[in-house]
Amino acid sequence: MAIAGSPQPELHRMLRRLDFPQSAKEALACLEQLCLPLAHTRPPTSKQLDYIGEIIDEFVFCEIDHKGAKRKRLNPIQELQLLEVLLGYFAAGEDRVILNTVFMMLFTPPHTPSPSPSPSPSGFARTDVFTPGTATATLSDRMRILARLVSAAVASRNLAVLNCTGVWMQQLGCLSQHSLNLSRVFIEDYFVLNTPQSNITSTSCLEELPQLAPHFTACFLTAAAELYGGIDGNRSAYISPPAYLLNTIVNWVSSNPRLCLTPLTLNLQPLLPKGSIVMTSVTPLAGLLKWCVEAPLNPSQEKAFPVKFEKTKESKPEWDENSNYSQLHSSLLESMQERSVLQSQQQLLQAEVISPRHLVTLVRGLLDSCVKNNTNNEKIQLSLDRLAQSVQVAQSSGCLYGNTHELMQALRTLPYNRLLDIVVRRYS
Repeated sequence: MAIAGSPQPELHRMLRRLDFPQSAKEALACLEQLCLPLAHTRPPTSKQLDYIGEIIDEFVFCEIDHKGAKRKRLNPIQELQLLEVLLGYFAAGEDRVILNTVFMMLFTPPHTPSPSPSPSPSGFARTDVFTPGTATATLSDRMRILARLVSAAVASRNLAVLNCTGVWMQQLGCLSQHSLNLSRVFIEDYFVLNTPQSNITSTSCLEELPQLAPHFTACFLTAAAELYGGIDGNRSAYISPPAYLLNTIVNWVSSNPRLCLTPLTLNLQPLLPKGSIVMTSVTPLAGLLKWCVEAPLNPSQEKAFPVKFEKTKESKPEWDENSNYSQLHSSLLESMQERSVLQSQQQLLQAEVISPRHLVTLVRGLLDSCVKNNTNNEKIQLSLDRLAQSVQVAQSSGCLYGNTHELMQALRTLPYNRLLDIVVRRYS
């Protein structure tokens, strides 16, 4: 079916004769045909977008009736039916460009807010990031369905949905409010409400996620690091991540040194509709580095779960968390060193791996933490050592791109640390 510039009432009439969820299933098939020329031939016109939007609003999400009036939201059973239809549609698809086009049409908000480091009341407050059961409370119906779709896709290993979600997150921005909200629901579903001790589901799907969907995993890591670290803006207070989330990320990054660089190695241009501009990717490195740097000064009260790397039997429980962050810090340094390898193999598409601006935000947050912990010099020195090592490796591996003058000025405001002093003198 070719798209036309004028409405096609016969298509509406055909879909209205069907009951939900069959109507949603057929609407997705129609959308695929409508999006076919848009994906491979030409950008859509405003009339085409309006017509596609009408189909989506009325027959997929059932937000309006045939007169354009608002409907009641889908009930829980209907939402489950819609999730099943969406999972089936994307799993059966073969053309990734078409799937990405349909996915973007379904879930891209009409007005995308600017990236927000500290989610506002329209989203959620970072001071109460995870009260179990509240992740979807402020989301729109469509975003709530998307969040549940992603959680279901992880459980069912639906790679098509996860690949489309990774593209969606990068195009909207992994630090945007929408990506943060989506990641918040995913964290609640898999790392807060469901832990290894809950015995609700197997954790194997999480362990395999970096291999199954590396681009989605890397985009999720960027958003998750932002939720707790807050590196994309003004000084945002560090919040300790849940122990199970931390342990999982440690295992992911330790086992996959190039995982954090995945957004810089995947060429999205052939996967997007004609005329699309690939948005700049952001790696999770700066956000996760902030976790490691801030952790000694902001210990979590949550008990850690066992991780895969070896620990001595003599290790005391209070050192479990520090072992996690030490391992994560070491793995992040290794990840940064992979940049030079990928560059020599011409597999890296963009030069900027870590923004100096994000490290400046990290330094300012660390300065606040040092002031609050001014009596504990040992922990302050540990944090400063990790920061100095991070800056040194980032510089030597070429991960820092652009003017670092502001960063060096910010580093001088921190308490004295021998290693940090050497690094600042070398690169100033």
